[in-house]
Amino acid sequence: MAIDESAIQARLEEGATLYENGNLYEALIAWKAVLAIDPDNEVAQEYLGFVEENFQIGVDVLLAHHEAALQGAPPLETLSAPPP
Repeated sequence: MAIDESAIQARLEEGATLYENGNLYEALIAWKAVLAIDPDNEVAQEYLGFVEENFQIGVDVLLAHHEAALQGAPPLETLSAPPP
């Protein structure tokens, strides 16, 4: 099955826009969706790696805590990226 490069590019851009607008969790979901279609996508891997490095937490852990918080579990301590 051929990979739809335009759909992948759209999801990458969607994730970047979401991230720039402060919607971290939605951005992570968009980038993980890219990897579900194209596990070797270097751009999505870089974006997710950037988040893990700057927030000092694994993306899957961050998403799991977000999902738990949506269901009423206590949230993680406040997360913020280090200053540039």
